[in-house]
Amino acid sequence: MYEKIRKILKIAMAMEMTDRELYRKVGEKIGDEKIRTLFDFLAKEEEKHFKALFRKFRIHGGESSFQPEVNTEELKSQKLRLNDRVSILNDCIEREKKSEQFYLDGADKTDDLIIRDFYLYLADQEKEHAKKLQELLEAQHVQSP
Repeated sequence: MYEKIRKILKIAMAMEMTDRELYRKVGEKIGDEKIRTLFDFLAKEEEKHFKALFRKFRIHGGESSFQPEVNTEELKSQKLRLNDRVSILNDCIEREKKSEQFYLDGADKTDDLIIRDFYLYLADQEKEHAKKLQELLEAQHVQSP
């Protein structure tokens, strides 16, 4: 059972690191200070999620030297329109929703109540990220002529 949990956690950690890199890179390219600040925050949140996942990984027998690889193909495939804030926000909202669904699926697949609760906590965090992005998106629509 722990081998399966470690495998799920390895995938989740790689997702978090990939999202962190995406948000970091997007934040570096955005001129709008409010959006850049949000992306910086999201990158830091993804790092926190990674660390929490890594702690669970270690508790379940994972090696301390494990380093997840950032999915460079995933990063390359992201065609964010950096000159269009509404599109960027929509794309990032979708990423957060996919991450939320991944964690919900993980919760459904485990019999370990601690891991299940942890996945549900992470799903809630991703949902909160999507909500913050949605609020910023709605503000963009209000500001548009």
